[in-house]
Amino acid sequence: MQPAVITVIGHKRIRKFPGVKGNLPTTNASYNLIPGNNTVMIPLNRSDLTMASEVGLDMVMGMVDQVSYFDALTQSFSTSVDLGGFWLDDFPVSIAYPLMINSYSTFTWPTIETKIVQPPRRSK
Repeated sequence: MQPAVITVIGHKRIRKFPGVKGNLPTTNASYNLIPGNNTVMIPLNRSDLTMASEVGLDMVMGMVDQVSYFDALTQSFSTSVDLGGFWLDDFPVSIAYPLMINSYSTFTWPTIETKIVQPPRRSK
């Protein structure tokens, strides 16, 4: 496996730094949620989740009513709320995106039944 090269373009010159070598973890992230607020991250193998509403719907149906992220600019949480099939203030998400989830019950996410999308493999 070839190491990645990270290129940083500054105002005076271009610098190249060797990237991090390695493989993705063999076990995908999974979270045990409890009633109330929980913090999760979009697992690295779940690039199919692109909106906060998709995250909420991917969890146990009817057991999650809010998906939030911390907005560093406003120093507050921005929240998408499930209004019974319509998610108000939906926002885009991506893998490794940290979120706060409001749950009504205890469950594990993602579950085995959840659609798993494997990242593309690089050719050798």
